Amino acid sequence: MKGRDSPLRCLVTLVMPDPFRVEGAFPANSAMKRATKTGDRDTACARCGSLLPDKSATCAACGLNQKATTGVYDSAPSQPDDAALVRAALADEYDILEELGRGGMAVVFRARERALDRDVAIKVLPRSLAFDAALVERFQREARIAAALEHPHIVPIHRVGRAGDTIFFVMKHVKGGSLADRLRERHHLPADEIHKILVEVGGALAYAAERGVVHRDIKPENILFDESGRALVTDFGIARSADATAMTRAGTSVGTPRYMSPEQARGKTVDGRSDIYSLGVVAYECLTGRAPFEGTDHYSLMYAHVSQPIPAPALDTPEERTVFGVLEKMLRKEPTDRPQTGAELEALLEGRSPNTPKPSRIHRTSRVPMWQLATAGTLVIALGAAALFSKGGDLPAKTGLAAQPPEPYSRCPRGTQVAAVPYRVMVDPVGVRKRGADIKVAYDVCGLKKGTTYEGVIVAKKQQSKVSRFLRGTEPVEIRFREEAASARSRQERTLATRKLPSGTYTLTVSITDGKDRVRNVATTFEIAKDK
Repeated sequence: MKGRDSPLRCLVTLVMPDPFRVEGAFPANSAMKRATKTGDRDTACARCGSLLPDKSATCAACGLNQKATTGVYDSAPSQPDDAALVRAALADEYDILEELGRGGMAVVFRARERALDRDVAIKVLPRSLAFDAALVERFQREARIAAALEHPHIVPIHRVGRAGDTIFFVMKHVKGGSLADRLRERHHLPADEIHKILVEVGGALAYAAERGVVHRDIKPENILFDESGRALVTDFGIARSADATAMTRAGTSVGTPRYMSPEQARGKTVDGRSDIYSLGVVAYECLTGRAPFEGTDHYSLMYAHVSQPIPAPALDTPEERTVFGVLEKMLRKEPTDRPQTGAELEALLEGRSPNTPKPSRIHRTSRVPMWQLATAGTLVIALGAAALFSKGGDLPAKTGLAAQPPEPYSRCPRGTQVAAVPYRVMVDPVGVRKRGADIKVAYDVCGLKKGTTYEGVIVAKKQQSKVSRFLRGTEPVEIRFREEAASARSRQERTLATRKLPSGTYTLTVSITDGKDRVRNVATTFEIAKDK
């Protein structure tokens, strides 16, 4: 064996093939030559073979800690500065201005494109990850998928390229921030703004689904806004195309657990209806200021999406109730119970049947001579004046559906949705209330015939320790009442006198007993905030 082929060198060559040479992630250049003429392991990287100036402890090419003889990274390996590397690699075409964001597998920079004199966003795979073939393929696949989708509400891709060791793609720089930024600033959004976001993002997801692409990671951070306020979808990093090779094993789940659909949490095959569910979770957070489920870990969040019902929030306006009615359908556990297509979701948002064609915004009329228009106008005025003075001028009574008043809002299931509406009680969450004010408790009594009399009790009890209860702490507040069911989907509201209660966390219990002595109890919690 020659001197330059030391046993350690041969062992490294056999056990760890050169990923940079195989994948072409870091081609050799004049700055970093291969250590082919030296057998000194202290001057050559054990992984990639690059020279180590002054016997450096860390390889500048791949970041390997040379002191770890087993080839394992330190807990915090030294990495080259991404901005400096990108700035040097793209200096001929772009001026790197600032870092916009950083994720698990990419860094996004704002840059100035010199040729067209415009701001762009450049998404770059960090150099420390470029030797991983799976990550390189995933990064390039995101660019291919996004570039193939041309939709006004999907961030467009301008270019995909590679400069030396830098793998990148260039996309439009969206200057209006993200939906996550809006929620951090305003906590929640008005119903009309949520409706607009649902229409725009839902249209983009429907367009992608029609082409076999499922985003799989819809969340506020991936919804951006341009200067005019239009919503755009970005980050197709874990999107799956119908004609692409699967990048994940069966039975595994990818995505963000906070916004994950039940089938996605189970690791099952997903389609566009999974994105509809995730968009519903985002809209729920926009409406209430919080996600429907909170958990201490990813498993508890995914379990909640699979098994727990969506909490019904306290809604103050008819517009909020209308939006929530759409969200309830988007957030159903079974994909077959949700809107099946983008057209169906759009019809649901517009309050029309999915089979009803969308009204056209273009009205084409034939050219009519002006003298005919003048004659017709005069005749209409004359007939209108005659109708005012005639006894038969009363409008005919409305019949059929037009004569029926709109059904009041209720969270009880409709009779058309289930075989029979079950006897149950549903209570709106109260949330956090200011001290010194009474609270309104809204509840639904489902499944009783119209006119049925029942008795109710509403109790607010403070959660306190055994010592506090022994010392006669805060006494519970309750009201008792007797009322009749307005329908099988009766919605009622009662005022509970809580203005004298101290701050703290309370348990609110609503108990309903019908004429057959059937009791239904529902409990929730609310909080009385401390004085500032």
